[in-house]
Amino acid sequence: MPNILHFGALKSINLGVKNQLDFEILAAQKSGANHAVVYFSHTRPDRKYMMQPSKPPLWLKFILSKKLINYFNLRIKAYSWLIKNQNNFDVIMIRYPLGDIVFPFLCLFVAPFYTIHHTKEIPEINSKQGLIFRIQLVIERFQFQLVKNRARGFIGVTNEIAEYQLQRSRSVKNVAIYPNGTLSNQIDIKDYRNGHAKLCCICNDEAPWHGLQEIYEEVDKIDRHDFKIYFVGNLPSAPKKLQLDPRINFTGYLEQQELEDLLAKIDLCIGPFGLSMKDLHEACPLKTRESFKHGIPVMADYRDPCFDKSFPHFFQSKFYLDAAIEFAIKNREYRKKEIAEASEKHISKDILYSRLLRFITSNDNLR
Repeated sequence: MPNILHFGALKSINLGVKNQLDFEILAAQKSGANHAVVYFSHTRPDRKYMMQPSKPPLWLKFILSKKLINYFNLRIKAYSWLIKNQNNFDVIMIRYPLGDIVFPFLCLFVAPFYTIHHTKEIPEINSKQGLIFRIQLVIERFQFQLVKNRARGFIGVTNEIAEYQLQRSRSVKNVAIYPNGTLSNQIDIKDYRNGHAKLCCICNDEAPWHGLQEIYEEVDKIDRHDFKIYFVGNLPSAPKKLQLDPRINFTGYLEQQELEDLLAKIDLCIGPFGLSMKDLHEACPLKTRESFKHGIPVMADYRDPCFDKSFPHFFQSKFYLDAAIEFAIKNREYRKKEIAEASEKHISKDILYSRLLRFITSNDNLR
């Protein structure tokens, strides 16, 4: 069995990303794979695979801003580690960094690797405004030209993203799909659904791709009161009218136990509804996986690569409140434990990882 490394460098690592990496490590252990994960970030390490860059020289603060120092220090320290340790691994998978000015230099010194893609890079950058993103766009175009000449293959979290990478490269033919998943349910699923339908939208921020505006506008125009929507996250720009609406609860940020207690009452998780802004029509968001893990059905306007149209707990649609309430109530026919078990057959990290392992350990793909 080859030695495999999954490597990444991110500004910060949120709980959703940590969960996916935790699940991957456990799935690899079950499969007997020699699999290591190393992720550099500025987040304080609370996992063995998390690493922080050492402090940069003090004199740098006299010539560069703190933001630039952190940007370059993270990447230089992370990529230096990879160059130094690459010979310990037979297969290297790198989380593809979006428009990273340092990454092209890494490509010159690291043996052929796989890149893991979580988005369509050019549309992602084009969805943002500002000079910095125009510069990032130039970097991204240059970076990918080097990557495609060094990449052994591409790994996309969806079929759509993998196909996009093939179209961009026109030369790399090795491609695999590795969606976000979850582990066999190890949590005690609580089911306190009752009364009016309760919907939940979880957002870490107000990024347009969440589609919050679409939800706000739909709720505002519907005159019915047999539901409640909970918005979880820091959403300071929410309309004042809706903040005063008794049908809506803006909870703000919730600690994990507070979120668990809320999810026990929830009938349906909604969103995102704005991924088309990034030219994405297929996705497997981390919050969707967490919803299914808690036995909660999902309504969103994208295709999920792990479910076909016959799966009864995922509703692909734009946000229509009447339809959402009807779907939520209909799913009360199932216990939450049943929903979690039904979804696990499609999004089990054990299954998804075993498929990836077969791909990267095939004779043609080993160096």
